Parts: sequence; C-alpha cells; structure tokens
Amino acid sequence: MLVLSPDSAIVARIRDTMSARAIREAAVLAWSDTIRRAFTPSPEISNTRDSESHSAEHSPQTVRQTVRPKKKGSQSLSAVWYEWFTAEPRVHASRSIQKTTLYEFRHTAGYMMLFIPSGFALDAASPAFKSEVLSLGEKAQEITRAFLKTNGSTAAAGTVLKAFRKLYKAGKIDAHIAQFHDRVERGEVVDPTPPAAFPRFIRFTPVER
Repeated sequence: MLVLSPDSAIVARIRDTMSARAIREAAVLAWSDTIRRAFTPSPEISNTRDSESHSAEHSPQTVRQTVRPKKKGSQSLSAVWYEWFTAEPRVHASRSIQKTTLYEFRHTAGYMMLFIPSGFALDAASPAFKSEVLSLGEKAQEITRAFLKTNGSTAAAGTVLKAFRKLYKAGKIDAHIAQFHDRVERGEVVDPTPPAAFPRFIRFTPVER
C-alpha cells in the first residue's frame, strides 16, 4: 500500500509514524511477511476446510505475488533484497514468478552485492538469518544509493537497473565487479544462493559484455 497509493491520507499517516519511530520500509515489509505467514493456513489445513481450498485465493504462491507491488520500479532496494533472500520458495527457484520479476530481483540484489565493501556471510539456517538479511540490505541500499546519486540516478528498483545497465556498458562499475570477485576468492562472501542463480556479471568468472 505504501507504494501503490503513496499520496493517500492513511499512507501519509503511516509514513509519519514510521518516521517518528525511525522505522524503515524494509522493516515494515519484514513484519508484514511474518504476520502473513502466521495467519496463512497451510495447504493441508486448507484442504480439510472446503472444496475451494485449491483455488488461487488460498495458494501460498498466489498470496506472495499479491503482496508484491505490480508497479514496476516501485519497491525500495532493501525491500527487493529482503525478498530475494527470504521468500519461500526462493525467488530464483519459484515456478510461478514472472521472468521480468525474476530478472529485476536477481539483478537488483546482484548490483547491491558489489557495494558491500567488507563482504558478507549469510547462513539460511541461522535463527538470526532474516534480521541479518534486513540489516545488510539497508546497509547495501545506503551505499548503492550514494553511488547512484553521484551518477545522477534515483534509487527505485526498476530505475536502478536502467541506470546500472548504462554504467555497466560504460565500464563505470568494472572496478566494483573486480573487487567483488577478489572478496569472493578470499572467502569474504558467503551466500546461500546457488551460483547459477547469480547474474552473469557477478559470477566468479568475469564474462564479456
């Protein structure tokens, strides 16, 4: 709702409250995701309730897609980062996700990885996994925004990809890609994502444009 109706009165009040309490959009997304999971019945429970349990209305995949803004480029970078790592099933493994959404998510997360100078280590089995993903995403978002600002771009997910494609073709992020590969080789990047799910530009062996 924060991105689909940004000018509505209720959204304005929500943003004022978030600002007063220093709550960021990614944190709200994380909380809403947790609440949704707590109150969404499992397929087994739904099957025992009525004959409509197989409809798209009760499908976990459909529910997840409904919480994603349909307006391309409207999500914050940290929100895309959080969902890339914590969605179930994982975004890169989902059979229901659209190719354009998959492209946007994997490339947005990939570009953000380039701007975490100290590397990162994420363990999906850790109890603190989601909070670590959230914190890291906010840090990566801040650094990525700063880089884009110096190159005259905004920071919404969709516009980021357009900006980065131009910067990539111009060779302006080559140094960041090389530094990322160095961090990977030194073992400073630990990611639960399968290598094949990475965008080509950050795979461990650089490729030609």
